[in-house]
Amino acid sequence: MRFFIHKSRSTRTRLAVSLFRWLLGFLLTLVLFGFTVPAIYAKSESQRKATEYEIKAVYVYNYLLFTEWPPSDAVEQDKDSSDSNANDKTITIGILGEDPFGDSFSEVEDKVIKEINKKLVIKRLGDYSEEVDLKECDLLFICSTEKKNLKAILNRIKGEPILTVGDMKNFLETGGMINLLKVGSKVRWEINHTRVKESGLRLNSQLLRAAVRVIETSNKSESKTLQEADAYSFKPRRYGFSTTSSRMRELLVCLQILL
Repeated sequence: MRFFIHKSRSTRTRLAVSLFRWLLGFLLTLVLFGFTVPAIYAKSESQRKATEYEIKAVYVYNYLLFTEWPPSDAVEQDKDSSDSNANDKTITIGILGEDPFGDSFSEVEDKVIKEINKKLVIKRLGDYSEEVDLKECDLLFICSTEKKNLKAILNRIKGEPILTVGDMKNFLETGGMINLLKVGSKVRWEINHTRVKESGLRLNSQLLRAAVRVIETSNKSESKTLQEADAYSFKPRRYGFSTTSSRMRELLVCLQILL
């Protein structure tokens, strides 16, 4: 009888532990893969926005890893060899407008990305003007504060091998390439594939498949939706350097993939 009671208690204990582990794993999956905001990061509106842009920074970073640029000698024939060699060793994210990312890029800025063997440069370009050099960027994030200048900005760099990313309404229809958007509580993206191809860029097929919308635009400014889907299959790579102190690092470790 004692043996039976002991065995029953032991079984209940194992079941309780298993249930706790399952619930913990389920909650972590919701938080980290569903991109819901943990309560600890949601005490104020400003903290919620910061967390959203940390996630967007993760995606912006990973777009560098899932995009293929044309060879530098094909786009810089008018530059001397020393400039070309310097550019071959760096990859640049430009942030145009009022920077919403805060210090989200601080732990990757000026670090070498191992997957592509290039140092990441972050250029905060400030408000748009004709004097701002946009062509020094490989990826240009156009902030929502520049919505009024969006058409002029995109026309200025049309056909250049610059991946344009934004998070505003009608970004694709105006000529942008990747638009980040909220779908419920999740961060997703949509792609204007025509503009990407016209700029000589190539996106990884996984990035295209996981987009919630992929469109093709014609010369008549009409758009045709090629794909509409929920983006659940894409999980960003983690950074190619070691650090455990940042919130961004934690997200990237949990969202790691192997292609």
